[in-house]
Amino acid sequence: MNFSGLGAIFGAMIAVVIVALLLVLGIFIVIGIFLNKFHTYLYGKGTACAFIPFAQGYLLGKLTFNKCIGWVVVACTLFLGTSTTTSINGQTTTHSLIPGGSTIVTLAKLGLLIYAIIKYEKIKKGELNKEHEAAKSNMFWGEPVGTISTAPTPIPDSVDTPNPAGPPADVQPTEGPKCPGCGGDITADSEFCQNCGTKLK
Repeated sequence: MNFSGLGAIFGAMIAVVIVALLLVLGIFIVIGIFLNKFHTYLYGKGTACAFIPFAQGYLLGKLTFNKCIGWVVVACTLFLGTSTTTSINGQTTTHSLIPGGSTIVTLAKLGLLIYAIIKYEKIKKGELNKEHEAAKSNMFWGEPVGTISTAPTPIPDSVDTPNPAGPPADVQPTEGPKCPGCGGDITADSEFCQNCGTKLK
């Protein structure tokens, strides 16, 4: 039996496991740093929940929506994301409440994380009101009352601007020359009145 070959395979397996664990740990720390930063931006202080496994899921749901969604994420992680292993007659069997439940929970958390990043950027840019979102995420359900609305003010198509000079004055029509005989209208270069025949020049 070639023990050196088996030792090399065993060493390679251990190296793969260590790299995988470091990768998972790194992702967990990066997510925790982001959630702590998001929480600090909304509430002015950090939280240790960002670096606790189950509490991290609660914080992710709370910051994206509200406390109710946070507890839903925790419940799904506990009941759908965990599995039990039984061994009967040397055969090991893994059971979960829903087949592929851990995959579903992981994808749901990934979706919440992407939404949290988008929401964080929108709040920083002013597209979402910071106080409104902070009050909303701190509630168990529903919308906060009495906070600033984030709906944009509609702009009318046309705005009637008042005339600063006031209403226009009545324009008086200019009167032309009159005939001295009959008072009818005449032109300036007429020699005789067309109405009464009076000589004008």
